[in-house]
Amino acid sequence: MKQPTFWYKLTVNVPEDQQDLVGTLLFQEDSIGLENLPEKLLAYFRPESSVDAVVENLRRRFQTLGFHFKIESEKIPTENWNENWKQNFKSLKIGNRFLAKPSWESLPIQTDRFVITLDPGQAFGTGTHETTQLILKLMEPILKPGMSLWDVGTGTGILAIAAAKMGLTDILANDNDPVAVETALENARLNQTENAIRFFVGSADAVKGQRFDAIVMNIVSGVLLELLPDVVPTLRLNGRLFISGILTEETTAFLEKLKRYPVRVQKIEQQGEWTGLIVQKEKA
Repeated sequence: MKQPTFWYKLTVNVPEDQQDLVGTLLFQEDSIGLENLPEKLLAYFRPESSVDAVVENLRRRFQTLGFHFKIESEKIPTENWNENWKQNFKSLKIGNRFLAKPSWESLPIQTDRFVITLDPGQAFGTGTHETTQLILKLMEPILKPGMSLWDVGTGTGILAIAAAKMGLTDILANDNDPVAVETALENARLNQTENAIRFFVGSADAVKGQRFDAIVMNIVSGVLLELLPDVVPTLRLNGRLFISGILTEETTAFLEKLKRYPVRVQKIEQQGEWTGLIVQKEKA
């Protein structure tokens, strides 16, 4: 697939204690990824994005919330994008069992952890974000070989690859973004897990009639709620749904909406400004 020659970058001057909330607004405007810097948030958008409209929408939403953050937009060449990620993505231990590392670095230490080698390419999900770490930590004591798993909105494929490293061989992973799916497949090859994972481009409603022992969803809360009607029916009885992407301040409202479904919340975990859940299906 031909890669874009440039991306749009929005720079929002925002204090660190408000970056998670603003980041959620940026994702809702279809940002494909964020970088958190001191007093500044960088958001990336695809070339076909209507960036002027995005900026105008954000300014209106900021005004409604009483925010007065400066927003600047610019085009950046693809090579600058890749170089930024090489500077910011370093090897990282996650939970008790995982170690995520960039493809351009050798393994820094001898380890008995599951090593996940990643090249973010044009997608996001390196393990550095708290929501990804939450899902991995929630997964690690529960997933077992023989289980089937669906990774909804796979991004770089990190969660599907982690499941394959744990011995699962029946894994489905999808994303609406064809570039993300291409990147995820390349990462699966880097980790020699491509035979365990079936990738496809498409939305959650394309998976009908299939049943899974486990489902992972690391997506902003508004999108999570939109996807649940399609996702919950595919979960087997007593199967588990691992969710992250919920801001702590949104957790109560999200849990209330979750009561519409035949599920029970087994665990609530928090990291930074984010909440992760393990939810078990109680009725067919």
